[in-house]
Amino acid sequence: MEQHRPERMLPRREAVFLFKDILEAKRWAVRTNRHIYSIELEETDLNHCGDWCWLQLIHEGLAAGSLDVEQRAKNYWTRLQATPKPVWELLARNAKVVSKVEIPLLEGLSLRAELLGLPTPGFVSQD
Repeated sequence: MEQHRPERMLPRREAVFLFKDILEAKRWAVRTNRHIYSIELEETDLNHCGDWCWLQLIHEGLAAGSLDVEQRAKNYWTRLQATPKPVWELLARNAKVVSKVEIPLLEGLSLRAELLGLPTPGFVSQD
């Protein structure tokens, strides 16, 4: 991945990782049992915006011995969309934490059910 990073881009190991979409951040937090935070970001600190879905495709390609893993890494760094519904990941040099984002219990349960392919609490399945 890093060998395809343009020189002007910050190495991933040195970056602050941010989500462009709060719902995607919440999905990640629920899936990984981690916290998320509201931040302030200076425009000059933003270094890269890439479709996070490429990372999954790269891991899958490596596991399968795919020959196009290199191209997938290049696509990540050139900001191409991997899927019709990209998950934009922002890499920044710095970000100021403003507050912790609380995920209400029902919302967390709904997100967890969604990730597992189950009916979401409070909704009747149409199946």
